[in-house]
Amino acid sequence: MRLRDVDRWIATVRLLAVPFVAVQVATTEHYPDGYEAWAWAVAVVFAAGAIALWLVRGREGGGRALDVAALTFDFVLISAFALVFHFERGTPSRQLLFLPVLEGAARFALPGAFLVALASAPVIAWFEHLRSARLDESFRWSFVYFQLGSRS
Repeated sequence: MRLRDVDRWIATVRLLAVPFVAVQVATTEHYPDGYEAWAWAVAVVFAAGAIALWLVRGREGGGRALDVAALTFDFVLISAFALVFHFERGTPSRQLLFLPVLEGAARFALPGAFLVALASAPVIAWFEHLRSARLDESFRWSFVYFQLGSRS
């Protein structure tokens, strides 16, 4: 499979994820103060970016710069989504951070996967900090180490 085909596939999957993101935000209950607005903001930015990246993928050009931009977009938006939904006990949103690692591998092979996994370290630690504070539990470094180890 050529990289251009991978790019189109990722852009299509990203676009198809938009309704799922909207449903998640709409059906979540008991948001902490201000979090529902953040969730909708992330959803709207994700939808706009997904549409833009899908349209741009249909054109020639862009190359590596567009690959980096798309991967960065996905990493930032998925990180934001995971952080916004930290308040839900047992939420699988943190596991979504595996997707940019896989995308990094698809676009840039092993170095891409490793760099995205490394970039996720502060996000995972921040998620754990928010989770432990919200649930009045102690910060668990083992949760951070495990997440990082399973991504590397």
